[in-house]
Amino acid sequence: MRGRAGAVIGYPLMPERFATNIDLSGQVSRWVEKTPLTAAFPALTVMFLDACFAFSHWSILRSKKGIDAARPAASAWAIIIGFTAVTVGFIVFSLCM
Repeated sequence: MRGRAGAVIGYPLMPERFATNIDLSGQVSRWVEKTPLTAAFPALTVMFLDACFAFSHWSILRSKKGIDAARPAASAWAIIIGFTAVTVGFIVFSLCM
């Protein structure tokens, strides 16, 4: 919330151009003009990471299954399938970015 408010309130105070790439000698090699999206980018990045962490936490809580003493093989298979689904989901999500 504060990040979005800071982007809105501080927008007039921001420089007209932002350095987006700096080479090894410390010289700026690429600039981008100030737009509302570039001003809000840090807050949007934090919101995206918050969503990723919340999803990861939810996935971990949902994937921890107990082992049924009466059916240990079926319980182990369910755990393997759960971890595989989460891993494949993260890989697909990473490739889509």
